[in-house]
Amino acid sequence: MKIRSMVLTAALFMAIGPLAANVDEKIKDLQSEDDAKVIAAAQWLGKEGEKKAVDPLIKLAKSERSPVVRIHAISALGLIQEKGKTTTELKGIISQEVDKSVVYAALVALMNVKDFENADFKTALETAEQKHQDDIYIKDIIQRIRKALGK
Repeated sequence: MKIRSMVLTAALFMAIGPLAANVDEKIKDLQSEDDAKVIAAAQWLGKEGEKKAVDPLIKLAKSERSPVVRIHAISALGLIQEKGKTTTELKGIISQEVDKSVVYAALVALMNVKDFENADFKTALETAEQKHQDDIYIKDIIQRIRKALGK
């Protein structure tokens, strides 16, 4: 019985070891100068739901990188669905961002995070409504979010 347990434990460590190294590698890739590498890393981290990547993704989303790179970081945050800090940071992006595509991505990410009881969620919607009322796509996603919430 002990041998079986030791074999299973060893197999588990062998399986998890490369995955953990891969996560760290992908997080490091978020700092690359190569946009394609950064985007691929953000997509992978989001798809895998890597909560360890939340802070680096927030930093990337708030950076001076191209809107496309930041949109992928924001999308990954939505896929990871870490409530609290993510909602607060997305609210900040929505209130300060001038690129409407980035704002739209942040609203979609907020919807995916599902932190509906967080006051920052409500503030983010109100801010987007006020600042971007002229954008039909932002207006549409806000209406869809409110409809999903039953409001």
